[in-house]
Amino acid sequence: MLSAILLGIIQGLTEFLPVSSSGHLQIIPYLFGLEPGPLAFDVAVHVGTLLAVVAYFWVDLWELGVGALGLGERTPERVRRARLELGLLAVASVPAAVVGWALSSTFEERFGDPRLAAVMLFVTAGLLLGAERLYARRSATGRVASNGRDAITMGLAQSLAIIPGISRSGATIAAGMATGLTRAAAARFSFLMSIPVILGAFVLELPELSEGALAGTGYTPADVVAGTVAAAISGYVAVRFLMRLVTNDTLRGFAWYVIALGTITLLASPFIQ
Repeated sequence: MLSAILLGIIQGLTEFLPVSSSGHLQIIPYLFGLEPGPLAFDVAVHVGTLLAVVAYFWVDLWELGVGALGLGERTPERVRRARLELGLLAVASVPAAVVGWALSSTFEERFGDPRLAAVMLFVTAGLLLGAERLYARRSATGRVASNGRDAITMGLAQSLAIIPGISRSGATIAAGMATGLTRAAAARFSFLMSIPVILGAFVLELPELSEGALAGTGYTPADVVAGTVAAAISGYVAVRFLMRLVTNDTLRGFAWYVIALGTITLLASPFIQ
């Protein structure tokens, strides 16, 4: 159960921090000799991270849903803004949905090596450092409202995260900052974008499960529940932490972290059987 909890915590934290959850779920078991969780466990911890982001943004989601339907005492402008943002989120979800549906199995086969994930961590670092450099050059603080260009750019960036080691949140926040959004606005839109993506991954994986999905895996239903709860709690903490950090601080620290992890993984690989 401790292994399930640890993997759940890793999934929750790295799903939302700009450090790549897929990269960590390959690299950490590789470095420490842990057995990766079975498919049923992966599905369950995705539910945990989905609950985390919905719990944090439930007010925003309620306002978007109710506003888009024109319910309650809402002005035409608020209704328009809600419908516009939902439309932008839908547009941003398309590239990842298309790439994920068409190429997910191919990328899993070709990028299943933790050493390749370690190399891709350097790409994540480059995206974060490049976005921060552009952000620092701007005299204005940036926009707080997303537009069509932001949605398309961040959606294309999100599709890159199918490659283990490229952070979904890192790529999308960097893309949003590059288009002119503030860090906080880019992070908020990135997290809202994650909801249909995580939900879509859950739906795609669900048909592959069977009644005996845990048979022979060494995982029990209790392990799956523990991992899911750990992912939900750690995911909520990660979202809360990052949303507070981006209002006053940069993302450079995460870039240096993934550079360090990628370097350690590559240096250690000759000694790992």
